[in-house]
Amino acid sequence: MKFSELIKHQPGQISSRLLWEGGLSDGFIFAMDKGETISPERAEATRWFYVLEGTLRIIGSTSAVTLGKGEAWIIPAYQEHELQGVENCKYAQISLISATAMITI
Repeated sequence: MKFSELIKHQPGQISSRLLWEGGLSDGFIFAMDKGETISPERAEATRWFYVLEGTLRIIGSTSAVTLGKGEAWIIPAYQEHELQGVENCKYAQISLISATAMITI
């Protein structure tokens, strides 16, 4: 089975599947229908996005990038970003939390 076959597109929706969770990282795979968006958000983890199929647009506070199949992008922790499906797309998202972010006083 191909990695991208672990999730299917749903018309007018964003679907997600947890691949793993624990420790200082987690991994998801998403299927985003054309025109769907994930509202602006900030995460306490650095996020790595890898496009498996289609086209994904990542909009940051100062710039934007459009990624196609096989392309990747990294968003540093705490940087606001929004995601848009330019066309039907599937992508992997890996979040890496800094060990220092886990320390509380």
